[in-house]
Amino acid sequence: MCFYCLEFFKVPDENRFDFVKIFGLLSVLLGFYFIEIFPDN
Repeated sequence: MCFYCLEFFKVPDENRFDFVKIFGLLSVLLGFYFIEIFPDN
């Protein structure tokens, strides 16, 4: 995660919105993935 945070600060302002969209999409996919693995939580 820290790697992605460091990459975020290297991204120019005009490209930052696309980066946020991609990061958000990955976060959602990972969230569903962990929910499928751990249905107890």
